[in-house]
Amino acid sequence: MSNELRSEIRRAAVGNFVANLVINGAIAWWLLGGHAVLSLWDAPAYGPDLLATGFLLSAAVAAIVMAINRRKARRGNAQALASVAWTRLVDGRSAWTTSLSFGLLGAALSAVVLGVLAIATDSLTGPVYAALKGVWAGVLAAAIAAPATLLGLQAGARGRVEA
Repeated sequence: MSNELRSEIRRAAVGNFVANLVINGAIAWWLLGGHAVLSLWDAPAYGPDLLATGFLLSAAVAAIVMAINRRKARRGNAQALASVAWTRLVDGRSAWTTSLSFGLLGAALSAVVLGVLAIATDSLTGPVYAALKGVWAGVLAAAIAAPATLLGLQAGARGRVEA
């Protein structure tokens, strides 16, 4: 992997982290920040919110990052990338199927976070949950940036248009 590609992945990861930290933290604060106590599943609850965020955020970030990098590779504005062993699991599938796979992975990882939270505490305050959700959304989005970038560049390399 070239230094240019590493730099691009780092830039995408940091940008996705910051944007999702702020946006998802603010949304959680707006929706649930006023509650003194949030439970895992009983209203007002943070469990369904975290699971839905895991799925929707992961699928959306993957779709957007893959599309941006596919377009860059097709136009010759980014390094075309050959298939890497671990990406062959989803290589050649539609962008929707790949995004759905990322969404399911994000929901599964969010379920793990919920399991850890269930063991650690029986409730959270609204502000604590807003901060937790912001950090979790940022970390999840940053983690998706690298594989989604690589998959986008691979797909773009297959359909490259020479200018």
